[in-house]
Amino acid sequence: MTNPRPPKPPLPSSQPNPSLNELVAIKSELKKLNQKVLEIEGAFSKPNRKVKFNLPDFLKTYWQPLTLISLLLIILGTLMLALLHQLPKSLASLERSLTKPPEYEYKVVSPNDIGFDEAMTQYGSSGWQAVTCRRAKDSLDSIGYECILIREKP
Repeated sequence: MTNPRPPKPPLPSSQPNPSLNELVAIKSELKKLNQKVLEIEGAFSKPNRKVKFNLPDFLKTYWQPLTLISLLLIILGTLMLALLHQLPKSLASLERSLTKPPEYEYKVVSPNDIGFDEAMTQYGSSGWQAVTCRRAKDSLDSIGYECILIREKP
C-alpha cells in the first residue's frame, strides 16, 4: 500500500483571493465598530477619580435651603420646649377632672322687675346659669322674680 501525498498548494496568482478580501473588509469593519463601542462606553462611564467634598462650594450652592431648615428646626424646638413646659399643668388639670366629679355652687337671687335683663346678663357674664326663674311673693307681700342660679366651682 502506498501512501498518497497531499496535493501541492496552488501557486500564488496576481489576483487576490475573494474570500481574503472579504475577511480584510470584515476585520476593518470590526475595528470601526469596536472604536464606536469604546466611545459610547467612555461617554457613560464614571470617572475613576474620587470626588472630594468641598464645604465652601456646598454652602454657596445650598445656603438658602440650609438656612430655612435651620430656622424651622429652631422654631420646632422652641415649640416643643414650650409644650413640654405646659404639659405638667395640663396633665394635672386633666387628672383632677378625671378623678373627681365637678362641684357646683348654687345661688338664689331676686332681681328687680325693672333691671331684670341687666341683672341676668351680669350673672351670665360671671358664669352663672339660670336653673329656674319664677314669680314669687316674699315675706313683705311684694311680688318679684326668684331665680335659682348654678355654676361650676373654679
